[in-house]
Amino acid sequence: MFSRIKQTLETCLQKDNRLDNGISTRLPLLNISLAGDPMKRQIYLMTIVALTSLFLSACGGGLTDTDDSDGGGLQGNEIPFPEPVPASGPCQSGDTQRGATTCGVDNVGRLTQSCVDGVWQNTSQCDTQCWGNWRDLELAVMDFTNIGDQALHDQLLGFVEEAAGRLETTLDVRDTNERLRLNRSVCYDIDVPSAWRTQGLANTDFVVFLDNATDNCTTNTLAWATTCDWDANGKPIAMRLNMCPRMLSNPEPVTDVDTLEHEMIHGLAFNPQGYDNFVGCDGRSLGGIEQTTRMVTNPFGESQREITTGRVVMQAREHFGCSAITGVPLEDDGAQGTESAHWEQRLFAHETMAGNQFGPSRLSSVTLALLEDSGWYQPDYSRADALFHGKGQGCAFLTGTSPQEFPFDFCSSVSDNGCLPDATHRGICQIFETSGDVTSPVFQHFGNSTELGPEVSEFFPFRAEPFDLTGTLASVGFHHACTDPRGSTFVNRNIGETWGESSRCFTGVDPNSGARTGLCYESVCRDDHLAVVYEGVEYVCPQEGGSMGIPFQNVELICPQFARICQ
Repeated sequence: MFSRIKQTLETCLQKDNRLDNGISTRLPLLNISLAGDPMKRQIYLMTIVALTSLFLSACGGGLTDTDDSDGGGLQGNEIPFPEPVPASGPCQSGDTQRGATTCGVDNVGRLTQSCVDGVWQNTSQCDTQCWGNWRDLELAVMDFTNIGDQALHDQLLGFVEEAAGRLETTLDVRDTNERLRLNRSVCYDIDVPSAWRTQGLANTDFVVFLDNATDNCTTNTLAWATTCDWDANGKPIAMRLNMCPRMLSNPEPVTDVDTLEHEMIHGLAFNPQGYDNFVGCDGRSLGGIEQTTRMVTNPFGESQREITTGRVVMQAREHFGCSAITGVPLEDDGAQGTESAHWEQRLFAHETMAGNQFGPSRLSSVTLALLEDSGWYQPDYSRADALFHGKGQGCAFLTGTSPQEFPFDFCSSVSDNGCLPDATHRGICQIFETSGDVTSPVFQHFGNSTELGPEVSEFFPFRAEPFDLTGTLASVGFHHACTDPRGSTFVNRNIGETWGESSRCFTGVDPNSGARTGLCYESVCRDDHLAVVYEGVEYVCPQEGGSMGIPFQNVELICPQFARICQ
């Protein structure tokens, strides 16, 4: 009995970093000899059990039998989710199954088998999906906000529910047919009702404690989040999500929902503690953060952490067009909470899990792969957003040290405006005049220390959507997308510009000043080229992108790359 109590107490103490050393020093009491008066021994035992149960209740644990507890730890060599053995006998032609031969990076998949002439034979298709009974993720948003304006409260809660709905329709979880019981009595600084720990919550896989406190909020912070509870095997089951005054003062339906989705993904898995607890398809630990990540020296001589799990590497190889990728870089700049908790901004400028937001973000297959590699979620990759920054640019995009090598992804001067890599949004070059504080030559991409991009992207400047100083356009969800027909009324039109579903962004160059700007024109993807459509006439763009070679509406028109936009 005492060995169980001690083991449970130690587990609780290890999980709860809020507990001080004063509690852990009481553990030696469990080793006291109880020889002597049987009645006194019985009373002592009952007292210890009662006190321990009271302590564990506060910590979120309990003295229930392992077989009856929710998500109890693994016993010996137990495999939580053993893989079914593939059939080996006669089969019917046309049947398929997951075979036993491993495939993919780090052997994350199994080759699919098909039945040929009554015999199972391996195919070349690698099935990387974990086996098991999966169902839609169910998030429970618990509202602890204190927002006096009811209309504002309802609007922001709607944003939260929209972000949660995106993830619920994108991610599946294993169906355990059990109620979710929380372990901790406090989530950050929010008291957890005891019934949620004892009786649990039905139809819930993860709890979001929503608040709007001002702590940890800077003038630029929209929201922040932290995981605050885990099950016995390290899987996150609750988080604190905090909306900051900046979000409350100027609610915006695109940026805010993207931000809230970003924060929820942090709580679900995308954080260094999460990497440490990742499990394989069988439910066993992958070996901790030293096995799911690694430290490397990046092209600029800085230490940087990379995700090395199989599906993330496979998706990154496909996106960048680089089969040599063995790890995907995480952010190496920023304060605690940014470093190693986001994708590297230089490589994932407009991805949902980049550290800074420069316009509408995209939840790519690379982030979905990380969630799948956690072992806790099965994503629907058909819901991934197309990511255009760095798409198909090869290994040099990851190792290059000059932004001028990739003019569609990065810019080179304050007047080098144009389009975002998706060729949908107009963009402004994020290059700044500085006082010359950055003196390291490796970051002086333009030969001086006064023209620099954002530090978070190794000073590589890229284009971001035009900033709306009044907030009027953003408040109605307009973000300078050529596909948004409202652009014809919200933005001063250049000659021939058209805003609508079939429009794309092209860079117009003023023949006199050389200044560049993003222009919206109707376009069409043909079998081997992209074309601008104006008054029923198609003007063909070069496949590799660049100048059309003819004056168009009194400007030189620069086209995006055909393969990036149309394929």
